[in-house]
Amino acid sequence: MYVAGVSTASKTYVLTGATSGVGLGVARGLASDGVRLVSLCRDEARGRAAAEGLAGTVDVVSCDLASQASVRRAAAEVLERCPRIDALVSCAGVAPWQRHTTTEGVELVWATNFLGAFLLEHLLEARLIESAPSRVVLIAGDAHRKGVIHWDDVELTKGYGAMPAGTQSVLAKILWTYHLARRLEGTGVTANAFCPGFVRSGLTRDFPWYLRPVIAVGHLFAQSPEQGARTPVWLATSPELEGVTGKYFRFMKELRSSEATYDVAAQDRLVALAQEMTQVDEGA
Repeated sequence: MYVAGVSTASKTYVLTGATSGVGLGVARGLASDGVRLVSLCRDEARGRAAAEGLAGTVDVVSCDLASQASVRRAAAEVLERCPRIDALVSCAGVAPWQRHTTTEGVELVWATNFLGAFLLEHLLEARLIESAPSRVVLIAGDAHRKGVIHWDDVELTKGYGAMPAGTQSVLAKILWTYHLARRLEGTGVTANAFCPGFVRSGLTRDFPWYLRPVIAVGHLFAQSPEQGARTPVWLATSPELEGVTGKYFRFMKELRSSEATYDVAAQDRLVALAQEMTQVDEGA
């Protein structure tokens, strides 16, 4: 049942992407008696519909990760409502076939999948530190192994493709995860990334008609959202993960990510770029 307002729940989890796919599975996995789930959704009506029937207390906050202004408003609302945050679980993502830009003029995949998540964590970070031990859990994927950061054109203005945009964004998420783990060392906040595997979702709804039969067949062999959610729910809640940080997981097992993700100079360069594009200072 959807409930708004203040809760006395013992644990508070902030989640993005909870209206479909892996994020919806995570919402179902995290929601329980004594838990407060704060669901950040682009479509507030869909967010409330997804929250129906979930246990515990569920707050729905309007947040379009593609819009930095929306992220800032949502973060302010979360901070006002939540005196503590035990975990921030980032599952939202887009995969448009054609290139689109946001109202702020940023390429949509880069803006949503990476910059929006980056800015949200930055704005909630002080509360996460105050709430320590706490956790940041970021969706990525094994597609990062084919990804390249197009340093001179991260918005792919000179040759957009759905695959290059998507693989670049998941590679960025893992580079950032490792940087975050280094920077937050000693604060009690951990940061880990995960691959959910192939999960049935609407992520490819924008793909052209001639690919839909292939996608439909693939979905016959895909995991359910609940199956895809096992790893992030485990990362957000399991006592055995206490203090574990800067790692990459798939199917509840630690994996070594691509060699490119361990490049500290690239991690730092990426974060500097993200700071510039979101106009934030990590030290602030």
